[in-house]
Amino acid sequence: MKILIIGDTHNHPMGVKKALKMTMPVDMIIHTGDGWKDAEDIPEGVELVRVTGNCDRSIKGESEKIITLEGVRILITHGHKYNVKYDLNRLYYKALEAKANIVIYGHSHKRVSEKVGDILFINPGSAWRPRDCEPPGFVLMKLEDGKTVFRFLDLAEPEC
Repeated sequence: MKILIIGDTHNHPMGVKKALKMTMPVDMIIHTGDGWKDAEDIPEGVELVRVTGNCDRSIKGESEKIITLEGVRILITHGHKYNVKYDLNRLYYKALEAKANIVIYGHSHKRVSEKVGDILFINPGSAWRPRDCEPPGFVLMKLEDGKTVFRFLDLAEPEC
């Protein structure tokens, strides 16, 4: 299964469109929030999983979801309710409670791939306004037979 992970697009759907152009075909898009509507115009047959972020105030969607793909349990959240800009402590305990193997989150506009215990945390950064001189980007993840392989991809050069 090939999954495009993107978020923090903040009403700039061109990031999603460009990421799709770079990676198609994909089976699924996971959007980590703050730009709920940016992922609506996707190719037929591509599953969309998305959560709301702190800037998706007018949207009545879910703020977190748990899905199972290829035997892997994934917690998806924007992250603002777990103070992810400071550390992963609260999110780690939520992941333990949810029995998640992978946590996908956003909010900080910074790329993260970190393993804490047996849990893999992935933040694709921001597709629109990344922080700390990172390029705007996303993650391409492949799940096969319970194994996870992923990489960060750039949408443009950093603006610093």
